[in-house]
Amino acid sequence: MSENCDKLDRFSSILERPFNSIRDLLHSDIFRALPLLRPWRSLHTEVGRFFDDPRLKLAFTFQEKYLGKSPFQCPSLFSILSFLEYEHGVWHPIGGCGAVSQVMARLARSMGARIHVDEPVTELLLHGRQPERVRTMKGTYDCDTLFINADFAHAMERLVPDRVGRRWKDRKIARKKVSCSTYMLYLGLNGTQDELPHHTIYLSKNYEQNLLDIEVNRRLPTDPSFYVQNSCVTDSTLAPSGRSTSYVLVPVPHQTGNIDWSREKAGFRRVVLRQLRKVGIEDVEKRCRVEHVITPPRLGAARLL
Repeated sequence: MSENCDKLDRFSSILERPFNSIRDLLHSDIFRALPLLRPWRSLHTEVGRFFDDPRLKLAFTFQEKYLGKSPFQCPSLFSILSFLEYEHGVWHPIGGCGAVSQVMARLARSMGARIHVDEPVTELLLHGRQPERVRTMKGTYDCDTLFINADFAHAMERLVPDRVGRRWKDRKIARKKVSCSTYMLYLGLNGTQDELPHHTIYLSKNYEQNLLDIEVNRRLPTDPSFYVQNSCVTDSTLAPSGRSTSYVLVPVPHQTGNIDWSREKAGFRRVVLRQLRKVGIEDVEKRCRVEHVITPPRLGAARLL
């Protein structure tokens, strides 16, 4: 904890700074932080300096799934993720994460901002390489400064043509390795689940094989790891009295030709429901009032917007 506190302190200013050219790597704070970087070590190897028990190694490395990466390939720098969790905890906003967006929107409007929703951007209009306007399905808007909070690869491919001389051309993006995807299950259930914590993480008994299936073999795991959010034990506003909500996230391979989700969706749902019994969630089929499933193709279609 002490070492990662120092690591985060040294790298915070670096991680918050844009890197637009090789010259941006020549800052003195980067050279001061290099001894803690250890790029030759994976996160799993780094954590192995402190722990022998494989369960403790997992407890301090599973956070790399937030990045869609495996601890066996993830750089050792990202031990700061587990440090952040254990040092500062994980917080829940009453009303769910959507409540944060609503408050930010209210503050922005009070400062004169106009917010357009349900209006996908279809094109960037550029002067040379500088964006000047944004075109949507409903209109065109001038912009002095443009921020894009969409998936980088899809935004570049869909919104910025190769002809403008961009550094990340479509062919270059296509050659890059991408992270894993997720299968997501949203449930509204009869009954409460007070015995289940707000956050539950189940790790496959053979976690390394689980990661190989996702990242190398590109097949659906038979004993998938998963995360369950049971936020109603913290926040009663999220479901009517006597009912509860659960959100299940299962890391799976990204979209490949190996998996036909139109055929696999129903079978994998059964696998996920069977897995939920391992953490105490029973009789989902009988108790379910609302169910919403997002598979990688659906997720890919959503992020294109």
